[in-house]
Amino acid sequence: MRETGIVVSAAGELVKVQMSGGERCKGCNACHAVGSNLMEVEAHNGLGAKVGDVVEIYVEPARLVGHSFILFIFPILMMIAGYFIMGYMTGGSSTSGEGYGILGAFAFLFLSLLMIKLYDLFLGRDRQAAVRVTGFAGTTIDSEKLNQG
Repeated sequence: MRETGIVVSAAGELVKVQMSGGERCKGCNACHAVGSNLMEVEAHNGLGAKVGDVVEIYVEPARLVGHSFILFIFPILMMIAGYFIMGYMTGGSSTSGEGYGILGAFAFLFLSLLMIKLYDLFLGRDRQAAVRVTGFAGTTIDSEKLNQG
């Protein structure tokens, strides 16, 4: 998947690229942390892009699907597992067994979020970046205008 965006910060081999959501992003607000129609992504900067450069980035589809699974599906599966494991361990047939199952579901949800965070810290930011700068769009934005708008 190829997208175009503006480099908003650079640190070594990594840049943060801000872009507006395209047609594929309509209806999904998962990445819209910056503004109503903006998202930011960290990309490997092999071309030496600087703040204000308009760049083209490439996101590997296989990594995108894999990361989406880890972020959205894995916590749900962990909640289901936590519910059944705690329900089974506590007898499961009584009302208190169901309460423990619900408690187990939330405990496993928390555990899954912790596991995702650890994955991100230690394995998610490897040298073979899932997102990389592949070219320049030919326009450079003045950094003062970038900070104003």
